[in-house]
Amino acid sequence: MGLTMITDVPGTLVELLFIRAVWDLPVAADLPPADPPPDRGTSARPRRPQLVAEWDALWVDALDNLDATRDEHFWGRRHGLDGIDLPEMRSWKATVIGQVEAVAAEYHHAPEMLLRDELSAAERHGLDRLIVLPVRGLFARRHGSSLVVSTRTYLDLDQLRHEVGVFAG
Repeated sequence: MGLTMITDVPGTLVELLFIRAVWDLPVAADLPPADPPPDRGTSARPRRPQLVAEWDALWVDALDNLDATRDEHFWGRRHGLDGIDLPEMRSWKATVIGQVEAVAAEYHHAPEMLLRDELSAAERHGLDRLIVLPVRGLFARRHGSSLVVSTRTYLDLDQLRHEVGVFAG
């Protein structure tokens, strides 16, 4: 069986992490803060009473529907871009996504290749996507058929091996 699992750093989720960080929105207990922290630039939190609820709803929507939520400025299409420093957001997204893409591009040294047996076993137990997020520390959570990990967990082969093993049961 060939490895068909997708490794992904979804721009929509990275965008939402940027917004959460620069607007100082409450950090959910199950999701660490962004790492590295983005530069706020001219970003400023808008005054809207439903802001946290709107962010939470979009986070769940984006995580549950990754393939359907690929549009640029996911937040902006629904709520506008007021309070978001777009150049800073683009720069931070490029940095954090590029870090994972650079590692994955080193085909024979990429975690997916070094752990292909473990990942293939996890695929047989339902894993179809490894989602890498720029959040602090060693972090991993199962979300449906996805394993969500921090960049640090993705880059730490022993830790990633452990988390993939936990997914596979």
